Amino acid sequence: TGSKFSAVAQGGSGNAGDIEISAPTLTVADDGLINSGTLGSGQGGDILVNADRVAVREAYVSSGSEGTAAGSGACGDIAITARESLEIAGSGKDEPGGAYAKYYGVYSQTRGPGHGGHISITTDEMTVAHDGWINGQTYGAGTGGNVTVETRRLDISKGGTITTSTRCTGHAGDIDITAHESVRIAGIGVKQPKTWVYSATHSSGDGGKVS
Repeated sequence: TGSKFSAVAQGGSGNAGDIEISAPTLTVADDGLINSGTLGSGQGGDILVNADRVAVREAYVSSGSEGTAAGSGACGDIAITARESLEIAGSGKDEPGGAYAKYYGVYSQTRGPGHGGHISITTDEMTVAHDGWINGQTYGAGTGGNVTVETRRLDISKGGTITTSTRCTGHAGDIDITAHESVRIAGIGVKQPKTWVYSATHSSGDGGKVS
């Protein structure tokens, strides 16, 4: 199991603290987890990353509820600024998944009435590959978070996925991608039959917009 760096409001009305990381290089790997969540009515803290290079390899950056607990507080946002590059990669292996979720990557998930946190990424070059995910999802009445990406080059391959979705009455968040030079979406993964960017509804909530 990997290392865990977490700020969670365990219950009651208190808010979780923010997690702020500034470094030339940030690598989260080997089932590592950076997590901010809420299990009560308090709001989850934000995760703020400011670096030259960021890599999330077979690991997680997550905002939301741990386990299956459904707190009513809003989830914190995830903001990643990687001036040179951001890499998000799964294992590329046919396996059940990691310690936290089936797919490795960056997650914002709400399981109650509180809204999901937004995921915003600003970087020069960005890759999502080997069944790695960026996932904004709602399992409850709360609206799912938006996913916003601004980059020069975006490469999604080998099962890489950017998605928002709803599995309950809450509406899924929107996906907004700005790539100033190029976007490449290609190939299939080991776990994922496609490489894709999509928003979906699996219940009564509306899916989000993709632009």
